[in-house]
Amino acid sequence: MNKIAILLLLAIMFLPTASATCADNLRIFRISGTTNAHAELYGENNYTTDICWTSVGTHSNNGSNTILHLSSPTNAHAEQANQTNYLTDVYFGNLTCTYGASCAGNETCIATLSSTTNAHVSSQCSGAGSYPI
Repeated sequence: MNKIAILLLLAIMFLPTASATCADNLRIFRISGTTNAHAELYGENNYTTDICWTSVGTHSNNGSNTILHLSSPTNAHAEQANQTNYLTDVYFGNLTCTYGASCAGNETCIATLSSTTNAHVSSQCSGAGSYPI
């Protein structure tokens, strides 16, 4: 009986999780789930789903690298960087964002918003009615 309990405990400990994580210097921001999620700044620790980039970047403003705006540092709604309703900015490396119904051939989607402002975020880059960033 003890062997079964130990094997069950080990199986539970090593179950894969749905969370995507990355190193701090690759993390752009975090979200509360993979779809219909609230967002937070990269350095907050309330959510476990990371929106990441493939190259190392800093989180300081270089004048053209605003990814999006958040309504607060955590538990936030998001908006496109060309909107002006929210004051918490998300910056990353040398990335620049364009907005449209889909990404062009030379662009890479990192996440989608449910609207241009007052939006929830998804880590999935497709779906009707989504706004890719």
